[in-house]
Amino acid sequence: MFNDYGINLDRNERQEREFRRFESTLPRECRLVIVEIGAGHAVPTIRMRSEETAHRFPSSVLIRINLDDDEFPRALRRQGIALPLGALEALELLRNAVEAKRSHHGPNQSKKKSRKTKKK
Repeated sequence: MFNDYGINLDRNERQEREFRRFESTLPRECRLVIVEIGAGHAVPTIRMRSEETAHRFPSSVLIRINLDDDEFPRALRRQGIALPLGALEALELLRNAVEAKRSHHGPNQSKKKSRKTKKK
């Protein structure tokens, strides 16, 4: 990787196996949020992994944070959110959006209405 001949590939291989094992436990219809930061075309490994994962889980959302390479292949445009920003700015934007959503809905509030018990 990047002409680093001292890299410990055992660690990479263990991480890859663990990730694949985890991924295999997820139902195809799960709603993942995949956040990709700074993965451009020069070294496309992470970019390809993000797209592959989004394809495998069609209900997922892929958030691509990249100043220069924020586009999506046609097949992923419905699932993709492009943020042509720097990493810190984009992460702060996402944090603020999540916090606003939490404060609007409350920390333990569910979309489902709770059942009301009838009094006798």
